[in-house]
Amino acid sequence: MSERDWTADTVAALRSHVDGVAPVRSLPSPYFTVDIRAVDESGFPAGIKYRAVRDLFARDVVSGAITEGTSLVEASGSATALAAAHFARMLKLPLTVVLPARTSPAQLARLEAYGAVCRKAERPAAMYEEARVLAEETGAHYLDYLGRAADAVDWRGNGLAVALAADDPQWIVVGVGSGVTSTTVARHLRHVGNRTTRVAVVDAENSAYFPGWAAGVTDYGTGTPSKIPGIGRPRMEPGFHGSLVDMVIPVPDGASVAAMRWCREASGVAVGPSTGANLWGVWELARIMRRDGVRGRITTVFADAGEQYADTFHDPSWVAERGFEVEPYAAKIAGLYAP
Repeated sequence: MSERDWTADTVAALRSHVDGVAPVRSLPSPYFTVDIRAVDESGFPAGIKYRAVRDLFARDVVSGAITEGTSLVEASGSATALAAAHFARMLKLPLTVVLPARTSPAQLARLEAYGAVCRKAERPAAMYEEARVLAEETGAHYLDYLGRAADAVDWRGNGLAVALAADDPQWIVVGVGSGVTSTTVARHLRHVGNRTTRVAVVDAENSAYFPGWAAGVTDYGTGTPSKIPGIGRPRMEPGFHGSLVDMVIPVPDGASVAAMRWCREASGVAVGPSTGANLWGVWELARIMRRDGVRGRITTVFADAGEQYADTFHDPSWVAERGFEVEPYAAKIAGLYAP
């Protein structure tokens, strides 16, 4: 097969994935004046990261950075790595994932089932440099999702952004990990001329985004990794553009877990803790809207599937052993929905 034929076939195959709109679910609201909706991306492999990683692969194929047989390297222990492994297997390309040493055995098994080679970095902050050096030494292509995905995603017609912006909600709430989702949504709103919908992002404990955004410091760092997969970073990543978002909401880790559990009971959909953080942010904004006498809708996203956390965040013993304080926040949620 010629290089042009491989490129054309590969781009067509990538475009055939997740071009549709995910289901939109209506969630119970604690206030009759506030409607709550969620775009459910949890059914996609790797959840919310799937579309963005697909776009990154497509861009690199079109540019010639990825060709038939190209070896790939990525630095991630989260859903980004799963999405990269999915597309690498689809394109029959070898992939090495550099990830934190504390990555769970179940996550390692999932990545290896896709055919990825896993390489542990003892210090999470060093894994990006380790991945870059590995790619240089082996002649592989470094995907660098955190550094490049925000500019690879097509914010004009991105399926998630279109779904979140439908019917002009008062607020859109998403998590901030790489910053790609919030940047994509905010750019889409500006592109379509939306004048009213605001974007809020939720951040985890020990993460750099909330203090950096509040202080107006774009390179803020804490040096401490997040305990909530998919959101929070020890440094502010280049994909996050604080000037494009209207609010950053810090969410306690225990609240993320409590809201994750509530979601399964209320909607029947098992999600991960980053989706729990989204819901906690939704409730914070709903309270403000009620206080200010504002009626309207808040739209968020089910960002991750609960199945991948069955042996971790959905296991009460695992959660307790790691010191997450869940019960005070579960009580607050129960109070919100008390008759």
